[in-house]
Amino acid sequence: MSHKRRSTLIPPPPPEDDPSSLGSILTKIGAISKSQLQDALAFKRNSEDTPVTLGQLLVSTNTCSKDDVTVALSIQLGMRSSSTNTKAAAVAELAVRMKKTRRRIQDSILQAGRMLVDKLNGLPLIVAGLIHLTLRR
Repeated sequence: MSHKRRSTLIPPPPPEDDPSSLGSILTKIGAISKSQLQDALAFKRNSEDTPVTLGQLLVSTNTCSKDDVTVALSIQLGMRSSSTNTKAAAVAELAVRMKKTRRRIQDSILQAGRMLVDKLNGLPLIVAGLIHLTLRR
């Protein structure tokens, strides 16, 4: 029976139900869904020949961004550290991410609103054209 040797660079994964695990944090911040996490963990278990971290796997499959993983790792470090400074840094990183996300959402809403206004501006002409066609008959 052969024993697979883990790379010393990749620490053993925490239990899946550990709230400080990378997967738990990524699902809590909304970067991935629980089903995406389960799929990634299943893939990782089935491909132990090529050691890869969960973060690397999620980024390489475009399941989440590198920024999402960086933020989650910062939060994880803060959760597992007894240092108040480390925890404060993790909270600050999360606040920055939330601000960027809020800004992206606001920009998306503004863009959708502009598109709607553009579409509605042409609506009176379309209605007038339909009325004209109807009256000609």
